This record gives sequence, structure tokens and C-alpha cells, in this order.
Amino acid sequence: MLSSPRIRHGRFELDAQVVQVDRNHGEHHLHGGYGGFDKQLWDSRATADAVTFQLRSPADDAGFPGTLHTTVTYRLTDGDGLTVDYTAVVGDAPTVVNLTQHAYFNLSGLSHPIFGTELTVHADSILATDNDSIPTGLLLPVAGTRFDFTQPRPLGTPGVDAATFESYDNCFRLRGSDGALRPAAVAYEPTTGLELTCATTLPGLQLYTGAFLSSSLPPKAAHRAAGGRYGQHAGFCLEAQQLPDAPNHAHFPSTVLRPGDTYRHTTIYRVAVRRP
Repeated sequence: MLSSPRIRHGRFELDAQVVQVDRNHGEHHLHGGYGGFDKQLWDSRATADAVTFQLRSPADDAGFPGTLHTTVTYRLTDGDGLTVDYTAVVGDAPTVVNLTQHAYFNLSGLSHPIFGTELTVHADSILATDNDSIPTGLLLPVAGTRFDFTQPRPLGTPGVDAATFESYDNCFRLRGSDGALRPAAVAYEPTTGLELTCATTLPGLQLYTGAFLSSSLPPKAAHRAAGGRYGQHAGFCLEAQQLPDAPNHAHFPSTVLRPGDTYRHTTIYRVAVRRP
């Protein structure tokens, strides 16, 4: 679980005050800084069908104002779904909050790349970015571009390999009403028949295809016997989130959380076998 996906120069203005947070990605802020939420030890509580994690982030952690109390619950639903519920409150000062789930998926098996997986994204535009992958504030239509997943299309082309695959690390602006649960994406792997769907209340969906994964990353025990490695393009992510660098773009949905308010969002993943 990650926080604050991207902030230009690690800087934004909040209530007429300039806030400087960690710059851990060159000149910019990425994934909550040097000690992001993915590196913290969360308190946990398990029930029959769910596990709930809680974390207290003190004021000025990574430079962010306000003491943030975050709760994330992962719940198995209907036999084929995983619901991720996020809530957060801040007690002493306003802050900004952007939480996302960074799970990797591979529907063809770990020993096979993701290039043939067919993807549909319910979005007509993506966020334009600069050379550092930081949003410029512009929304670009996907029609007629390689980002057009309005109809099912493979992530790669037939015969593509890691050297020629055009990777993705881009945020799509989802259709529909922000805050309402609606479809975000569908991924389908023809070789296995596995289908993954994603629905969310969040406004953006970051598609990441694992360009920076290292082949030195050790596999889980279940994959060691098969000789699998978590290398480049071993999986893809569908990261439902607020729009990156939102604090620096007034026309993006606000990520400001104030005392007395509650950050509340849901993302649901479902896996099924599609019959021919």
C-alpha cells in the first residue's frame, strides 16, 4: 500500500503555506518518501474473511503536516473478489492524502510475460507528463494513440519481447462520478482464460507494466521450484488513486483532508475464468 504517488519538486501550497516533503525521486516526491507507508509496520487484525491494517503517521512524517490515522481493510467477497477499503482522518492540521494499492498481477503465469494480456480501461483521457513522469496538468485524449484501451487490446503486439515492448506507467482519468463505485478496467489473458476486473470510487487509474522490476528480486516459495523470477514485465499494476501531483493542480480532484473530515474510498478486484 502506497501513499502520495507523485508530487513535483516535493512541494505544494496548503492554506497559503508552502509544504516541502521528501524528494526521493530525483527532484520529486514518490510513493510517500524515503519511509513511505509501504515500508512501515502496520498494526493488524484478522477476521474470518478480512484483515484490517492501521497506521499512525505523525505530523511532519516525510514532511507532511498533520497526524494521519489510516485504516485499510482487505476483504474477500463473493468467492472471487477482493475489496480494499481505505479510510483516513487527520486530527491536528490539514494535510493531503492519496492512497493506492500496488499489487502486481500476471494472468499468464510467472514464467510468461504480460505482453499478450488484453486490457480495457474505462477512460477517454490520460494525464500528460514530462520527462520525469510528473503530470503537467493537461489531459490528453487516448483516441488514436497507444493509450487507447477503450476496447480490449493486448498490452503488446504479437512477437514482442522485453527489448521492444513499449512499457506503460501512465495515469488514466476514469469516466463517471468521482466517489461512486464504477468499472475501471478489465484484463483478460487468452492463454489461460483468466479475467481480472477492477472497480473503484477513485478518479484515476495508474497502469504500470513493471519496466523497473529487477530480475534479482527473489520469487515466493511457490514459484521457486518452477525457477520463476520477478523480473522486468513479470506483472502489471492497476493502481486506483487520486490523480498524481493533485496538490499542484487546482482543476484536479482535491486531495486535501481536514480535521473533522474522513478520507473514504474503495477499490474492488475480481478474478474469474472466462469461458469461450
